[in-house]
Amino acid sequence: MMNRLLQTGAFLLLLILLALPVLSWILSAMGMEVGNLLTGEGMRWLCMYAVAYMVPPYFQVLVPLLMAIGCIQESGLLRSLRRQRTVNDRFGLAVSLVVFAVALLPVVLPVVTPKSSLRSVTGDLLPSPWWSGLPFGILASIFLSTFVYSVYVRRERLAFVVSNLLTAGIRRYSLLLLCISMFHFILEMVHYIFIAP
Repeated sequence: MMNRLLQTGAFLLLLILLALPVLSWILSAMGMEVGNLLTGEGMRWLCMYAVAYMVPPYFQVLVPLLMAIGCIQESGLLRSLRRQRTVNDRFGLAVSLVVFAVALLPVVLPVVTPKSSLRSVTGDLLPSPWWSGLPFGILASIFLSTFVYSVYVRRERLAFVVSNLLTAGIRRYSLLLLCISMFHFILEMVHYIFIAP
């Protein structure tokens, strides 16, 4: 159901994305003061900023988040938390939680001391190098714990587990990322057409 909704949404966003330059040309031809995407200046704007606007800055947090969700779903860890577990499942779950806690220690411990090098120049946590690296530290902790769970409980080959876990979130949520990206670019095109001139 959700995938079908995202497919429809992606198709509609693509139609809007293709219709906006034509709409800007029609409105410009009617004498309205709008930014025309089909002129030389509009084409330069599209060529210069298309990639920057198709990959918005919040993707730096969204992509690792979706990767972490995909790791948890693909490893079977989520199913193990919901159903009755065997002794093997319980032990694998306990080991993976310990691995998660140990892997999270390097992310949390450097900020406990007030003179930590990961704090900002003023000693604050926000903004700081620690804050910038936090999503990736959490992703690494989740990946390691789901990796241990997959290898121990499911007895899968290491190379398969690594490639499968890391790409699971991107494979499952690629359509969502595409829709978000197109929506962001449409907003920037509307801004160029109606607000910028």
